Amino acid sequence: MQVKGLFDSDAFFRHEERIKKWIENSKNYADEEPNSAQLLRIFSTSKQRTYLVSTPKRMYCILDDSRKDNPHINWSIARNEVEKDGKVIVPISTSDKTDNTGLVDIGPKHKNWLFTKALFRKTSVVDSIAKLIADSGRSS
Repeated sequence: MQVKGLFDSDAFFRHEERIKKWIENSKNYADEEPNSAQLLRIFSTSKQRTYLVSTPKRMYCILDDSRKDNPHINWSIARNEVEKDGKVIVPISTSDKTDNTGLVDIGPKHKNWLFTKALFRKTSVVDSIAKLIADSGRSS
């Protein structure tokens, strides 16, 4: 590793393409189109990142911890629970936690997931998640 890499905050995390590939090993990924996954990073610290990965059949929540050998799929939800007829139907809401982080609820079962506010300065986390769901539904 070059000296520059020692100070690169991304150096110890898996590349986003590897995160997408990781879900292909999920038991719920069967019969998905290769490369159909779309990814949104919602949380980021020096040690952990949380991603939502949406496919034409499911949405996954993945934790990438730089101290672990592999990312971890925290949960997944079927597309018919998040989108119907091209419309996002899952309720998505947020609340504040600290000045830098908030909490996002995605439906009734997936509550209080941390998100990094700085990642959503231009577009809200709610709108970003809704766009992720809608965009991945169009590719089915």
